[in-house]
Amino acid sequence: MCWESHSIPELKIASEDIPVFKVVKKDHSAYYQPFYYYSLNMVYTTNLGTPLGYIWMCQYQINEGFHSYSTEKCKVITLNGDSINTYISVLYNNIRLDHYVNATVMKCVIPKGAQYYLNNRGEYVSNKIKPICVGQ
Repeated sequence: MCWESHSIPELKIASEDIPVFKVVKKDHSAYYQPFYYYSLNMVYTTNLGTPLGYIWMCQYQINEGFHSYSTEKCKVITLNGDSINTYISVLYNNIRLDHYVNATVMKCVIPKGAQYYLNNRGEYVSNKIKPICVGQ
């Protein structure tokens, strides 16, 4: 999954912990990449990709980093909460951003000092993330 922005992304440094959430598989693995979040309250670090600009589409993409959603701009809607599959949509101003199957929500923070980008839809990509708790 790639992070996208329709404006030129601005690299920022977190001046304090930023509360976010991730949608992960129920086994606590990342939804699109082979990565597991084994421990809560541990800071995970990765490379943060460079924005790739596609001028003809007026769009920029970043393929590397931890993708998460703003707790202020986005909300989670559980469409079917049965024990086998949970269908989760992430809403930004009533626009569904993604639809996830067999998923759960992981509350996290982007820790102080981390590098990050934030787009106009409330989606973050960062070089660090710290899971706090799992489950909705």
